[in-house]
Amino acid sequence: VDWAEVTRSFAKDFELAGGEVYTSHKAESFEAVSSDDSTGGKHNVSITFSGPASKKVVQCKNIVVCAGLQADILAQSCGGLKSPQIVPFRGEYLQ
Repeated sequence: VDWAEVTRSFAKDFELAGGEVYTSHKAESFEAVSSDDSTGGKHNVSITFSGPASKKVVQCKNIVVCAGLQADILAQSCGGLKSPQIVPFRGEYLQ
């Protein structure tokens, strides 16, 4: 599997659905929030990140991150469920 191509395909689909993709930015914090925007949309996550020139805060309904073994911990910090959990020594999910 060409994971770089899979990632580019996900990004293209996301952008076609109206989302924005940020690359070359370091995520500094993720926070579960409950807010409405001016169009009536719900936002569940606030992300603070720094880019090549500045810091930015983005409110999101959904996010996709490449977090490896920390993915379950990151999901929980954003209001996600505790299950499934990643089993570090096997790289699998624990139900």
